[in-house]
Amino acid sequence: MRGYARCKDNRYGRETNESLYTARGEGFTAEVESFAVEEGLQVIGRIPYDPGVTQRTMEEKSVVEDEQTTAGAAMREIYARFEKQL
Repeated sequence: MRGYARCKDNRYGRETNESLYTARGEGFTAEVESFAVEEGLQVIGRIPYDPGVTQRTMEEKSVVEDEQTTAGAAMREIYARFEKQL
């Protein structure tokens, strides 16, 4: 399983599937965060790339409840921030 995002590739003027796992991933993250700010949306966290997510998914286990994944820890932190805003 791979994570892809639909994005506009300005170099070619067409939409492409851009892997978030490439070196451009950080640039893409900054692009998404910049868009959110421009639209008046608050960014409440980042979920880092974590190879443990694929493993937990294959095992049909919850990533959020898994204490071993950094992505799971980030998701719990984001949830806590979101819950405080409700």
